[in-house]
Amino acid sequence: MFNLLCLFFIVPFYVIGMDELPSIETTKNQIMSNEYLKNHEIIRKKVFQEIDDLGLTKEEKYTERIALLEKYKKKHPLIALSECASSQMGVCPLSRAIHPNYRDTYENTVSQELARQLKNQKTISIASFGCGQLLSDAIIYTKALETTKSAELIIHQIDHQLIIPQLYLNKTEENRRVKRQTFSSEETLSSIQKTLESTKNEFSENSEEKALASDSLALKNTILDELHTQSFLHNSLLDYLQEAFPQTTISMYVHGTAQDYLQDIENKKFPKPNMAIAADIDDGYGMERNSVADYYLVRSKALENDNSAAYILARSTENPDTQAQIRCIKMENGQRIEASMKKL
Repeated sequence: MFNLLCLFFIVPFYVIGMDELPSIETTKNQIMSNEYLKNHEIIRKKVFQEIDDLGLTKEEKYTERIALLEKYKKKHPLIALSECASSQMGVCPLSRAIHPNYRDTYENTVSQELARQLKNQKTISIASFGCGQLLSDAIIYTKALETTKSAELIIHQIDHQLIIPQLYLNKTEENRRVKRQTFSSEETLSSIQKTLESTKNEFSENSEEKALASDSLALKNTILDELHTQSFLHNSLLDYLQEAFPQTTISMYVHGTAQDYLQDIENKKFPKPNMAIAADIDDGYGMERNSVADYYLVRSKALENDNSAAYILARSTENPDTQAQIRCIKMENGQRIEASMKKL
């Protein structure tokens, strides 16, 4: 379970002044005009070089990292957000770094459908499966909400990296709802001690994960690190959306697996999703976790709604090494519209 992809990385140094960082309105405008991503990556390079220059120990790094990100977040609200940029070992073959048009087309297609649904219905629930580091989701939500006058958007983020925050949030906050909350060693220590045993039961047969489970201090530090990172990541997105689109009521919930999300629909009476979305989950990492099959579970739940849609960006079935496609299936007024595919 703890074989997590690193959310942050160290890259070459770029000199950028704080005055150059965009505000909420500038961020929104840059996303709408497709100019945001280049500046975003340059600024992230600067931030993570600063973190590296601090010469911190592993135990110190996560708290200092959040403090530095908080400083930059004042003028660059989505600084913590990123996305997979590697295709090594079969991971993220549809990465924007390799095929920028794939992600752009997917984001535009999904955001247009979300905007259409927000105009036609007062409340929309969307389930983002394999949401990762949230940058692509931020782009989709921004483009959809910019054309919406007023609505309610309920966001459910589903990702393996959210298993640890989910375990904690399930014990401390109602319905796993994302709230502004700073996690510190003092306030979480007692809760962490109580969850150690239940957390250990979640481990796979991976030898590294078993070794981590046997080391309570290492496990505590891992949980704290993930709590800080994922809490800051999701709160950053939620804070940005709420400030950028005050006319829309926005809430966000986290789930570690599709099964957890579906169980929450039954137990916590969440509305069934009007949309289910996923991108690039059929890579090596996703195949190990049966991600495509889990996405179809979420999709099936969405299609129980009379008006709903499901989109997935995936490798082409005909030429998986060289082509991609966006697969879509919809329900319109209770009638199922069979899957259509847009080849990229």
